[in-house]
Amino acid sequence: MRFKIDENLPSSLCILLEENLLESETVHDEGLSGNPDEMIVAECKREGLVLITMDIGFANQSAYPAGTHPGMIVIRVRNQSTKSVISVMKRFLGKQVDLEDFAGCTVIVEENRYRVRRGLREV
Repeated sequence: MRFKIDENLPSSLCILLEENLLESETVHDEGLSGNPDEMIVAECKREGLVLITMDIGFANQSAYPAGTHPGMIVIRVRNQSTKSVISVMKRFLGKQVDLEDFAGCTVIVEENRYRVRRGLREV
């Protein structure tokens, strides 16, 4: 599974993913910063990448229903500092979850839990 890191997240998240043997690239490095959400999602679909973001708009199931994209991980934390975001993602990845089970899903990652919204069809 490969990931695209949204512009509202620290690029150091790529390092954490690499440490967990996961491939990632950033919206910024691809020159996509500032583009509309729809364009970011279209690019993720084209490349087959799971989007990781803190933009809660991507959790809107009316706009981005699970099963219509490769997957989204939406991080919802009160403290949005780099240290806090990395810590939350370390805990999530440390839960020994099989990320492949979340293909096409919207996963909401919070400080102490995560929720999975599954779609009716696969991408």
